[in-house]
Amino acid sequence: MARLRKPTDRRSKRTALDSSAERCLVQAISAQDPTLRAKYATVGLAVSELAADTQLMLLRQLYMSHLEQERYADARAISEQMVELSATANVDPEGLTRELAHHDAARAASALGDFDAALGHLRLASRVAPARRRGFQLWSLGSTLYSLGSYAEAERVLERSARWAPKHKAIHQALHALALAAQSKPADLAAAYERLSELERQPAIVDWVGGELLIQLQRPSLALPLLRRFVLRNSLPVRLASLRAEVARAQRLVEAVEAALSEANAVTPPEARKILG
Repeated sequence: MARLRKPTDRRSKRTALDSSAERCLVQAISAQDPTLRAKYATVGLAVSELAADTQLMLLRQLYMSHLEQERYADARAISEQMVELSATANVDPEGLTRELAHHDAARAASALGDFDAALGHLRLASRVAPARRRGFQLWSLGSTLYSLGSYAEAERVLERSARWAPKHKAIHQALHALALAAQSKPADLAAAYERLSELERQPAIVDWVGGELLIQLQRPSLALPLLRRFVLRNSLPVRLASLRAEVARAQRLVEAVEAALSEANAVTPPEARKILG
């Protein structure tokens, strides 16, 4: 007698599908090559009946692959899917998923030079971010505004970011002081630089903020190596996308300082050059 086939267990089938997608996710995350990352993410996304959180994580791996390969338009299209899915799927009660989706969308828009869209996403990211992440998102918004010359709004945002920052408040306060100075408002830039230099572990962003402070404090020759290092450190596609406005501003400052120092060296006697330093 032929064996009777057991009824299909829908729950077991769903678990198998989820497991298959999750294996692809693990492979995508661990992939060292962006092409392989995209391959595994695409295979995982092809699995039917994906859980929303798994789908979001696979989309993010595909997004990162495009970003690494400087395919910014493709990265932006994926990030917009992430924003839409994170807004409709109840996957994160703390809002972290929505925050990251907006932040990634901001990076992709910034990479394409669409700073209006990038600022819009950063504003939304700062609103939906959980408390522990709000300082970072406000900083991202404030530093972009400052880099684009929107000093009044940058001042307001950076004042808030300093209050929310769990650590490295001196960096937020320093850029806030620069935003004040850019509007000819009172700002103790020397004190801001002193606090910045006292940080025990300095993030790379200190090179940019410190360089800007040194220029305002009339120490361009000390500012130059910091700004050059900041530009060099952030020349890779993923970092450049995240800091497009900041890197562009730092590069303009490097060129301006180099031109000014070159002109000074051409017309200033050697003894005076030592004094100007």
